[in-house]
Parts: sequence; C-alpha cells; structure tokens
Amino acid sequence: MAKKKSSESKAKEQEEPDKKLSPTFSFLIVVGAIILIFVATLLVSRFFLTENYSYNGFEFVKRGNFWVIEIQKGAQPYHIELYYHPSELEDLVVEKNIEDIILDNHPSKVYITLNPRLSSTAVIAGTEIAKILGERNHIFNIPTSGALTEPSNNQPVITCENATGQTSVIWIKTGPNNIIYSEDECIIIQGSDSNETIRLADRFVYGLL
Repeated sequence: MAKKKSSESKAKEQEEPDKKLSPTFSFLIVVGAIILIFVATLLVSRFFLTENYSYNGFEFVKRGNFWVIEIQKGAQPYHIELYYHPSELEDLVVEKNIEDIILDNHPSKVYITLNPRLSSTAVIAGTEIAKILGERNHIFNIPTSGALTEPSNNQPVITCENATGQTSVIWIKTGPNNIIYSEDECIIIQGSDSNETIRLADRFVYGLL
C-alpha cells in the first residue's frame, strides 16, 4: 500500500507543473491581444484619420499625404485633396486678388503652361490647379489644357502673350523668389524650385476656393 501511495504522490507532483503553466499562458494571450489592438489602432489613425485642423471656419482632415477639405457648390459637396494645409502657405507672397483674373473674367479656356525643361514635379503643380479649374471634377468646369512655353513633343506653345479676357494663361516657372503675380491677364506662379511650385499652386487653389 505504501508503494502505491508513493506512486500516486509522484503522479500528482508531475501534474502540478502543468496546472501552474495554464494561468501564465492565458496571461500571455491577453497581453498579445492588447498589443495587437494597440498596433491596429495606430495603423488606422496613421493611414485614415491622423490629424484634424480647422482654418478660417473650414475643417481639414489629413489622410495619408493629403489634406482634405469639403466645399459646397450648390447642393453638391466636394472633397478636395491638396498637399498642403493653408497654415503651411502663409509665408508665400501673393498678389492681392489675383484669383479675380479667373473669377471675374469667367474665361472660356484656361492654359497651364511651363517650360519643357522643368521637372515632373512642376507638372504636379499644374495638375493641382487643373483639377479645380477643369471639367473633370465639375467645380469651376472651365476647359483647361496643359501647354509648353517652347516647342516640344507636339504640345501647344502658350505664353503670357496668349492671355486675354476669355483665355486665361497660368505660367508655372522657377525663379529667385516664391511668388504669385500677374502680367496683364497672365497669372505667373514662380517657385524657387520645382517643389515650391506645388506649394504655390495649392495656395492659388485656396484663393480660388
């Protein structure tokens, strides 16, 4: 009988370590789940709604690389994506009421022109303006085309000389200063480099909106 009790005691001792592991394993599962939820929350906030800022009564939401603002045209809401928040553009020099060349003249055609030697970044600047003025998103709904200041790849050659009351020309260029100014009916967006032309383009768009 003594041997039997001894065998049963050893069996119980061997089972006890397994019982002690169970709470630890459960704890690890709970900790792992909390970590996964925390990481998922960070990812959602990073890629979907990371920042919210208001500016002059308008609400802006940061989604990925873009700032999104909602505007209303009649009963139709539009969500506009731009690279820069207005607060990031306050240092730029802009001729007063320059957007009135577009808003007051109601041109039947807009050309956005640049030198063919500029980098593709300057083309992005032109696209920022075209998506607001052009027919694709039906905001201003003005026929808007790209052009070049010099002959290249069979593109139309447009300069400030082509600007009239009914044909608006927006010339994107580089120069010593960041500035938006006009020469008669021509709007000139000049950045100190191609990256700055995007900032200036967004600033011009905010003026239009």
